[in-house]
Amino acid sequence: IRGAFDADLVARANGAIDHHADTLHERTGQLRTSGLYGRESAQLAGDGTTGRFDMGGMLGWRAPHREPFRELLTHPAVAGALNELVGVGYRLDHSPLLIAQERGSEGHTLHGGAVTESGEPAWPLAYECRHGQMRNQ
Repeated sequence: IRGAFDADLVARANGAIDHHADTLHERTGQLRTSGLYGRESAQLAGDGTTGRFDMGGMLGWRAPHREPFRELLTHPAVAGALNELVGVGYRLDHSPLLIAQERGSEGHTLHGGAVTESGEPAWPLAYECRHGQMRNQ
């Protein structure tokens, strides 16, 4: 949502990420996501070697580093957009995850809910649009 976050919130979030940068984990080899479940994607493969970088746990970091991420979950612009897109009562289907990339990193597809080990959507966890209305279970 362009312009929704003020410079202070962005600076505090970036500072918290910088403070925890040693916890970034690169997805390499079989952990690369651009070819998961036999769905190889040349468009998302990047340079074919460099993975994306993941970081979790932001909501549980010690204060003050956790605060900007907690604020993001209740930010009026974000809450309003989520209510509009997926309906009142949206939920996190897993812990928040930060994705970072360097030049050559693979991409990742936007997805709803989890997938099973076979790569099929876990339908009970998915958001979907039917007859013009967003639904979730």
